[in-house]
Amino acid sequence: MTPKTVLLVAGSAGFSTRDVWEGYRQGLAQCGVNVIPYATFSMLRVLSHEAVGNDIVGKAHDVRNGVDAVVFIDGMHFSGERAWVPATLRDSNILTAVIKTDDPYCPIADTQRLYHLVCTNELYQKPDAEAYLPTATLAAPEISARVGQEPESDVVFIGTLFEDRVATMLKLAEHCDRRGLRFRMAGNFPADATQFKRIPAVDFSSGTVRPDAKWRMYAASKLVLNLFRAADQAVSPSPRVFEVTALGSPALLTGVRRDEVTRIFGDSVYHFDDADELCQQVDRAIANDADRRRRVAQAKLITDQAHLYRHRSETLLKLLARQRARFSTLRVTSARPDAADTPAESGATLKPDRIPEERLAWLIGCGRTGSTWLCEMLDALPEMRGWHEPYFGRLVQHLAERPDERKRPSAFFFDGNGKAGLRAIRAAFYEVAKERYPGFGAEALVVKEVNTPELFAMIEELFPLSRMLFLVRDPFDVLDSYIDMRQPGSWNRASNDRASSDPKHLAKHIASAYARAADAFEAFEVSQRLQVRYESMITDAAGELVRIASFLGTQANVDEIDRVVDRFRFDRHKDTGPGAFRRHGRPGVWQDSPHFTRQVHETAESILGELRERFGYTATSPR
Repeated sequence: MTPKTVLLVAGSAGFSTRDVWEGYRQGLAQCGVNVIPYATFSMLRVLSHEAVGNDIVGKAHDVRNGVDAVVFIDGMHFSGERAWVPATLRDSNILTAVIKTDDPYCPIADTQRLYHLVCTNELYQKPDAEAYLPTATLAAPEISARVGQEPESDVVFIGTLFEDRVATMLKLAEHCDRRGLRFRMAGNFPADATQFKRIPAVDFSSGTVRPDAKWRMYAASKLVLNLFRAADQAVSPSPRVFEVTALGSPALLTGVRRDEVTRIFGDSVYHFDDADELCQQVDRAIANDADRRRRVAQAKLITDQAHLYRHRSETLLKLLARQRARFSTLRVTSARPDAADTPAESGATLKPDRIPEERLAWLIGCGRTGSTWLCEMLDALPEMRGWHEPYFGRLVQHLAERPDERKRPSAFFFDGNGKAGLRAIRAAFYEVAKERYPGFGAEALVVKEVNTPELFAMIEELFPLSRMLFLVRDPFDVLDSYIDMRQPGSWNRASNDRASSDPKHLAKHIASAYARAADAFEAFEVSQRLQVRYESMITDAAGELVRIASFLGTQANVDEIDRVVDRFRFDRHKDTGPGAFRRHGRPGVWQDSPHFTRQVHETAESILGELRERFGYTATSPR
């Protein structure tokens, strides 16, 4: 389940990583998360290290806060003798994560023992057990309000002048002096800076640069220099790369070259490998205003579309949801346990039976789309079972219709109870599924739930590691089938008395169900979702089954699939045609259907036309 409330813990440094903490604070809030910020750097001014640790643990456990996850930005302060803080949280079954902002310069020991989720900013250093979560930036401030507030410069450097940067910076300063360019340097300079002060082209100021002053200096310059610290084989961007490109005014000079910076930005920024190439790039950028502005606009577009903290927060939430599912213990009891597995004590809990959630798939969409046919064929394949319409979604219908129930303290689904209600629903599903399908886990289980659209949006939260199959059919054919189903004497007699046969009402139902399915599908993790078309099943059922079986990680040879397809051929069914459950077994029926009068066609076009276009259908066929 995706965390709804996150305790976000900053590091002890009042600069650098503080910006990352603030970025995730705003980014998570933009994603709809209730963020409880914990400014360690401020709390240490009034509390001891021990008291700060106790305060964090207390806030995480306070049921009034309803904390789903604790995310540590940096993690350096909570290592070594203070590692007991994340260790206590993890051992008490609170989801913990750390975003290592100082990789590769300051490694942290024992992160896998302390945290459920470990994220690194540096791709090269990422082991298989960690996630790559690069730096980012907040949306840049409006630049027009800052123009003219600082003296103009051609090149600006804001940061720390480490020893390994002095030679490069000195050569650039002397080059700017010879070319008559203005070079501004601001920040912390532990190295000897007197040699820079003697160069007329250099405007030199020492001390911590506040954020607003930083933006003013950027806005007043044509070029901003990003100089990476020496780190063997580091390849990933620093925060400055994204904050400068997001501003949309100065161009970025960045070096030495890093593979990830090149991959992301291409030639929209100026790259260099040494001091000579840096000076050449400065000359190139200053000499060609049009090209520099083109690069600036392109770099801003790249950052705005994929590298804001809102984007990183979306990724973080999905990673946390997967870790929650992976590390939570799910007990599925059996009515007939083996004697060796049954504790002697009366009433003791039966042995846990862990089921890999990757073996669970949800078939969603809308009724009258061929979902029964598909479910029948999947159920007949080896290593796979199909569960036909358990109507599990009805268990969450109340919550889907009244989402505010999650905030009502006396409600069953109140999030403040540690989401016990949702966890109970999830556990109930597994309890019933395991009883009904004892091979579930060894076999993949496909659950057909096309008629409970209230469930679609909640699948990712309830079953974040599961798979999703989205079955699509031309909405006009679906409407024609619904109209036929509601005719007197049709197969669906049980619903004829209570269900509306008005084509407008039916079209609205189809549009609503399909839209909810499409929204849920598009929000689902890309690697865990697969779209299937009814029309493709008609033309190549075997090929579609191969594709689905591969997606679900099951083994089925061509001969087995061909036998299944032949077994469920449409012409093997006796009761077909108008009014039957299985009518024609072909696409495009609406085009010559007596139900699709001119008036119905107009209704269908007005209600379902946009949906057809979204799914890629033209007047007669899918694009």
